[in-house]
Amino acid sequence: MKKFFKLLKFIALIFLSVVVLLFAIAEFAEDRIATISVEQINKSIGLPVSYDKISFSLLRDFPLATLEIKDIWLGSVSSDPSQNQADTLANIEKVYVAVRMLPLISQQSFDIVEIDFEGAEGFYSIDPSGVSNIDFLLDTTKTEAVDTTASGLQISLEELAIENMLLHYSDKTLDAKGTLSIPEIKMEGKFENGIFESAIEGTTILNDCNYGETNACLMQETKMDFELEYLKDSVFINKAIIKSDGVELSAKGNIGLSQGVFADIFISAPQINIGELIKYIPRNLLEEYGIEQASGIASLEGSVKGMITDSLMPGLRFNFELNKGNFMIKDYPPLSEVKLKGHFTNGSLHSNQSTSLSVNQLYFESGQSKSEINLILQDLDNPRYSGSLSASIDLKELKDHFVSDSLLSKLEGKMDARLVTEGILPEEIDSTFIDQIASNSKGVLSFQGVNAAIDSVVEIDSCFVDLEYAPDTLRVKNARLELPAYNAQIHDWDMNLSFSGLFSNYLNMTIKLDSLNLKTNDSYFRGKGIISDLNHPAYELEANMDLNMSEMARMVPDSIVKSMNGRIQANIFSHGSIRTDSITEDLEPLLVKNTQFYASAKNFSLEMPDTLMNFSHLTGEFSMSNDSIALLRTSGQYANVDFMADSTIILNSYGAIIKKNSLPLNITGKFALGDIDYSTFAVFMEEDSTQQESLQVSEKKVEEPLGFSYQIKGTASVNSIKYNKSSFDNLSCRFNLTDSLVIVDQFKLDAFNGSLNNALLYHIYPDNRSAIAFSSKVDKMDISTLLEEFDDFDQEEISHKQLSGLLSAKMDGRIVMHGDSLIMDSIQVKGDMRLEDGGLFNYKRAMELADFTSLDELDNIQFKTMESQLFIFKNALYVPKTDIRSNAMDITAYGMQTFGEDYQYHLRIYLGEILHGKTKRIRKKQEEMADNPDEKGSKLKSLYIQSSSINGKSKNGLDNKKDRFRMQTKIKVQEKVLNIIFHPLLVDFNTDVDMGILKVNKKQARK
Repeated sequence: MKKFFKLLKFIALIFLSVVVLLFAIAEFAEDRIATISVEQINKSIGLPVSYDKISFSLLRDFPLATLEIKDIWLGSVSSDPSQNQADTLANIEKVYVAVRMLPLISQQSFDIVEIDFEGAEGFYSIDPSGVSNIDFLLDTTKTEAVDTTASGLQISLEELAIENMLLHYSDKTLDAKGTLSIPEIKMEGKFENGIFESAIEGTTILNDCNYGETNACLMQETKMDFELEYLKDSVFINKAIIKSDGVELSAKGNIGLSQGVFADIFISAPQINIGELIKYIPRNLLEEYGIEQASGIASLEGSVKGMITDSLMPGLRFNFELNKGNFMIKDYPPLSEVKLKGHFTNGSLHSNQSTSLSVNQLYFESGQSKSEINLILQDLDNPRYSGSLSASIDLKELKDHFVSDSLLSKLEGKMDARLVTEGILPEEIDSTFIDQIASNSKGVLSFQGVNAAIDSVVEIDSCFVDLEYAPDTLRVKNARLELPAYNAQIHDWDMNLSFSGLFSNYLNMTIKLDSLNLKTNDSYFRGKGIISDLNHPAYELEANMDLNMSEMARMVPDSIVKSMNGRIQANIFSHGSIRTDSITEDLEPLLVKNTQFYASAKNFSLEMPDTLMNFSHLTGEFSMSNDSIALLRTSGQYANVDFMADSTIILNSYGAIIKKNSLPLNITGKFALGDIDYSTFAVFMEEDSTQQESLQVSEKKVEEPLGFSYQIKGTASVNSIKYNKSSFDNLSCRFNLTDSLVIVDQFKLDAFNGSLNNALLYHIYPDNRSAIAFSSKVDKMDISTLLEEFDDFDQEEISHKQLSGLLSAKMDGRIVMHGDSLIMDSIQVKGDMRLEDGGLFNYKRAMELADFTSLDELDNIQFKTMESQLFIFKNALYVPKTDIRSNAMDITAYGMQTFGEDYQYHLRIYLGEILHGKTKRIRKKQEEMADNPDEKGSKLKSLYIQSSSINGKSKNGLDNKKDRFRMQTKIKVQEKVLNIIFHPLLVDFNTDVDMGILKVNKKQARK
């Protein structure tokens, strides 16, 4: 036991001796150690160092030697005390260093085990001239030998602790500053023979920042928590978390540095507050782009893996996301509920070629609108893209933000859009890129309940339509809309368009309208066509329609059309080419030569503000092709007059009238009118008296020719014509009209209880002469009615009260005119007249004869027949024979009357009738005796009377044989001469109107 205590005392003595020895060594070596420490630090970092107090101990952490330095200053002392802070690089309240004792005592070198820093503060500044406070450390003109001996600094660091450190940065040239605070950093490491290994963890905080005119000053603080290890040329990031205003970023992984740089890092930013980060964007930049508000929570997650060299990049894979985004940009609708999901990678090759960006979803809302976009971008060297868009857009919101009132005064409704596209992005965006988009895209636009208006006239309501686009095609489907200004409703509208060619060279494109179908309540329109080469457009068009005209009338303003009704069906086919520099010249021949048109109307009526344009009940068929117009079974009513045209062909109207070619205008057809009242049209035929006077004073102008030849032939008929008191019924004729010849044949009518059949031939000669030939047959017309209804032809010689009977006549004649003047001596007429069952009452000439003969019956003559032959020749009317069978007496007369005042008539009457009246015996003898003007063989005595006026000298009295013979001879001579130069049978009134041809025309019109 005693030995144990002795041993214990011995150990205690040894320990105490060691302690005393160590204390003595520390006490005596403290100055030497401090000197070595300061020199080593100065030599290691090249900075002037000063301190307030240094203590060295071998006992504090035995067997380690410790060094504690307080109030360390790094930098250089300025002669100006006020500049001390500016020249200070660092101030450290306390540094604690623990080193291994044996190297320190035996080799006078440091093998550092632990370092602690407390209350450190560093400064780095750059003055306005660009000189920093550490530039003297970077002086390349000084050279020092590097100590590579084993007596250098050796570190086996078990702990490096830094607490409450501040680092201040200031740069006057950039107007930048910042403060980095280090609440705590702990580090373990080893540095020996140039090999360094360590582990570090801690926290740093950055605040009080400023950088020029940026908004870095708005950052409150940025905090970083980290755990790092450096081992065998590799950095292991166990934890790295950065938190700042509105953002949190973390990283984990390792970086290899042995052979180049190899990274394998996972990066995550789960919380990026856009509303907070926007404060860093300069206000002028926000105002320039009109960004008024931005918010949302974004996240980022991904990895960096692979070698990093000048020619290689590591593998990058990142997922990004944005939720609850809200953005407000000036002049644009606010965006809300913005969502973004996507992925970025540089692919297996870690190059631009394998790089791809995928936006799996970009969704946003704006008021009542919403949209979603998907996009993939690949290969940055030759960028390829593919994407899709789906949107539901409120058109009123669209109009409020993007469409001015000058363009659209109203736009409402909804539009759904779907678009898919892909392609390659060119180096430059030019017109060929449009071709690529057009050939690699397809989409659908669906409009629902659209109300749009440019003004009060151009307005669309309740529009529903689907537009489908695919490469080279465009389709309009299921369209229906209303046009309020036109009171129109389109219930079904489909259209298919196809294209060939490039949009960048649209002038050479070919556009084909494969089909067009448009329906309203009771009408439809169908068509198709093609147009190519817009420089010199060539087209082909085919269309057909069935229109309810009362429905069409509602589409036209009342100021243009008051009303329409009925139906019109039409077919159109046209083709040709147009020269853009001469459209007006090409348009007419295209319409006439290259267009085929067919239309049929049923009870079509039109009422216009201008009543001259009104017509009603138009029914029939109309066609046009190659300058040929056809009318088939066409009828209607104009100005209360029915009209009809059938089997009608009009040829060369454009060629003759417009182009003035050598071919004539040719019209063939059947035409008819209903009941015509002359009083309806009389107002249009009245002439202004002042205008008439001016025409009489002015020189007569020669009427210019039409400039083309024509031939118009066919048949015409009129149901009736009412002229003042008269009515002409059942008018009809055949006609053939040319520019030099007018032929009217079988011109028939019923009037005055009788009928008329006329023929007319009117020949026009180049020397302004014209010849008129006619043939007229009158059958039992009431002469009294004729005179009464025509107001006795404004003459007082004889009135309708003085003459009655049924008139029958046959007249043939010919006259010649020069201009508008009648050549009187050219009149050639001959014919027969018969008046039956009539009377002559209080006729002046008869009453004069009654005074001479004392026959009162001549004042009131009633006759069964009055037959007369007459002819006109050389300005005179000749009556070869007139027989009157009356109740008073029978009279036979002949004579002549000039177109002047001269006349000479010879009459034969029977004495028995004068003396005894017309007895039965006398009537019997009259029937038995033959006509004998000179009483040869006559059973009754005759009395001859002459009534004449020659050169103003009148004679009424007994006749003589000589005068009668002269008159008879003159009449016979003139009649024979007339028969030689004028014979009615030689006048041809043939119109060449063939009813069979009209039937052929009807077939042609139908064709």
